[in-house]
Amino acid sequence: MEFVSEHLWAVLLFVSLVHITTTCIYRRYFHPLSKIPGPFLPAVTKLYQSYFNCRYYLEIERLHQQYGPVVRITPEEVHVATGAEEYEKIYHVGSKYAKSPNFYNALCVPHSSVGTESNDVHRIKRAAMNPIFSRQKVLEVESIVQDKVAKVISRLENSTKHTRIGDESGVDLHHAFRAVSVDVASEFAFGRCYDFLDKDDTGADFFEMARGIGPALYAFQQFPSLQRLALKIPPWLAPWLSRPLGYVTSMQTECIRQIESVKEKMSQGQDTGRLTVFTSLLSNDDKPEGFQVPTTLELKDEAYSVLVAAADTTGNAMTVAAFNAIYNPEIYAKLAKELEDHFPVRVSQLPFVELERLPYLVSSLASMCA
Repeated sequence: MEFVSEHLWAVLLFVSLVHITTTCIYRRYFHPLSKIPGPFLPAVTKLYQSYFNCRYYLEIERLHQQYGPVVRITPEEVHVATGAEEYEKIYHVGSKYAKSPNFYNALCVPHSSVGTESNDVHRIKRAAMNPIFSRQKVLEVESIVQDKVAKVISRLENSTKHTRIGDESGVDLHHAFRAVSVDVASEFAFGRCYDFLDKDDTGADFFEMARGIGPALYAFQQFPSLQRLALKIPPWLAPWLSRPLGYVTSMQTECIRQIESVKEKMSQGQDTGRLTVFTSLLSNDDKPEGFQVPTTLELKDEAYSVLVAAADTTGNAMTVAAFNAIYNPEIYAKLAKELEDHFPVRVSQLPFVELERLPYLVSSLASMCA
């Protein structure tokens, strides 16, 4: 019996080595991307990408310096650094290039718009959501944004009043800007505000969760079986295994409860308030051909992706813009003068339709956040 066991392990080891060797040979010399310049390891395994974790973009820059404008960065991916022209060819509206299943499946939101691989299906989902995020709808609820901005200003003013010279306490704008983004997105899109701006830490746990997701994405890309295992973990067990995973699970559970509540109100003909992502997508009214009302679990993916996207995209843009405006005296002076010239009398709120007419403000924000 012991001899058979040892023999079996030897066979398994031999088969594994043959599989790895043949896979490496195929990917490096016979794969359709084999002619693309680049080092050996990225051509044969995604472990090279995983090794650099969230800083792979720095390694990609180094590879471009060594191998030129087009570099193979994984067995199935190339990176182009020759300008925006190629970007527009691939990512323009109506593009026939499909999303990478390996990347988007790792996001763990397969039923959301952003996680949809098929361009045709994505087009239907996007068309269904477009009215909710139209300029008119956003302007109709500008008061939500103004309310959150007022809370940040209040924090800054209170901090200034109670801070003494040499005191290092203050307002963490890095988290405050993200809190603005999530509070606006949650109230505008789902009718329920997360109220991070009312918390002492401005939702730091949520943003720790968002950061914690990054490394997991690389692991899920490299080992899809880990993702399937993670998604099957019971909600009560998730916090014990990983704090970010526990936060993700609790947030998704809360999304499900909220969706079920909205569905019950709609089925009973109750007033659900203004239009939100939930109320809109749970109805067939004014939807494109081919649209199907999503299930609760599918809609949960949509809600989760919107919230996580809001945490980083808009929050990062505001952080970068504020840093540059404060750090650079020239930028600060020009912005202050333009605002003072346009608003000679101090007002409690600065309307968006007025702010978007300020040329230096709009152009500087675009350049700083590019």
